[in-house]
Amino acid sequence: MSTELKTITEQSETVDLRTGGGPSCAAEYVVWVKEVGTIHLYEGSTLIEERTASDAGIKIEEAGSTTAYAQARVNHDVANPFCSAGSIKYNVMFRWYRNGTFEVVGWRQPAPAHEIYGGWDTGTGMINWHQFGRYDNEGFGCLAGGCANRTINVTKSY
Repeated sequence: MSTELKTITEQSETVDLRTGGGPSCAAEYVVWVKEVGTIHLYEGSTLIEERTASDAGIKIEEAGSTTAYAQARVNHDVANPFCSAGSIKYNVMFRWYRNGTFEVVGWRQPAPAHEIYGGWDTGTGMINWHQFGRYDNEGFGCLAGGCANRTINVTKSY
């Protein structure tokens, strides 16, 4: 994953999705990691000020599981603390199916660039991460509402 990202939302959910899991198949535990990086304001090559946005605008919603899948929605609305033009917004549902399908459905503002990764435990305790989507920055004017939201609809099998 990129180390240059300003905000990161990472979800780890342990769910038994093996065949025959039954209706009681529920998440054993869920771990959420929200990180908001420091923004640096420069004049030329001189650092003027540093600020960090709040992570309160990163919300995990509708987390749960059924006998067929586990899911969680990420609702992201975080502003650059130096910019009053708007915030970085996306709202996506992540769904992991028992049959080996990974699905991401929702929308994003087309600024800045976004990346989507999904992974699963290989049985050794290691997560096998895959990039499922990479979306370009269509211009920071989009943060002020100058662009329509873009649909995210990704389905991959593992």
